[in-house]
Amino acid sequence: MMKRQSASSQPEEQTKKNGKDTSSIKNDTNQEAEFMKQILNGDIDYSDIPELDFDDLGKPTVGKFYRPIKKQISIRIDADTLDWFKQQPGKYQQLINAACRLYMTAKKIQHTKKSKRG
Repeated sequence: MMKRQSASSQPEEQTKKNGKDTSSIKNDTNQEAEFMKQILNGDIDYSDIPELDFDDLGKPTVGKFYRPIKKQISIRIDADTLDWFKQQPGKYQQLINAACRLYMTAKKIQHTKKSKRG
């Protein structure tokens, strides 16, 4: 009784059966292997990459990606105040929110200073 060879041990017959040429895959794999060898050997061209300033990496920007949750409300505001905000450059609702936030921050600081004194 003859021993049957596995299909994976017959690359020429496999190529003939499915009609695909596997030599291009082997070439791609060889090219990737050569590229990986270059990386491991340190033969990388860094000329198009800007240098990093390591001093700035240690200084995180607080609140850069913080976005407070917005809540839709209805508020009564004096007509002249609203007109003034609408005449300013930018979106008047964002300006009103910024003014409220500035007031809130100032009050928090004021409250913190009072609680430290007394």
